[in-house]
Amino acid sequence: MATWLLISLLLVAALVTIIVVGVVLVALSSRRAQTQADNKVHAHELRVEATAQADVIRERELDAQTAQVEADRARLEAERAEARAAEAQLALEQTEAQVEEKVREADRLDPDVDHRSDSYSPGSVDAPTGGSTAVVLEPGPDEDWDGEPNAQSITPASTGSSRGVTEWGTEPNIDVDTDSGDHTQR
Repeated sequence: MATWLLISLLLVAALVTIIVVGVVLVALSSRRAQTQADNKVHAHELRVEATAQADVIRERELDAQTAQVEADRARLEAERAEARAAEAQLALEQTEAQVEEKVREADRLDPDVDHRSDSYSPGSVDAPTGGSTAVVLEPGPDEDWDGEPNAQSITPASTGSSRGVTEWGTEPNIDVDTDSGDHTQR
């Protein structure tokens, strides 16, 4: 009888173990199913949020493209401005060279200027003594200048004259009678 009792106890213990293992497996399975369901819900929520962010992404892409277009436009305008500045600088240098060449030519023609001196620099000559006034020939308001002075209208140069002329064209024009050499202010 003791063997039967021992066998019965072993069978009951085996059954209890099987039942406990079964309950644990069912609980784990249930928990896994619940976790999967929770994960599906959370995944759906993340997808909804991501879809909502897609509109923000499109807006930001549009903003980035607009900013890039503006930057390209500004870069192009800057390049054009640089080109205009370079052209203006070139025109300035050409004009300065032309003016300097005319001053040098005038200095070569003027017997009072020693243009061969080591200290010579174009246009740096003081006014001749004796009260005469040096003048710079300029075209009149309705005249075209072909590069040759026509003595029709002249403007005093900045030579320290008693009238204090400091810039070309800042004083009234002076008419010169080419036959007699008389100067009259107009």
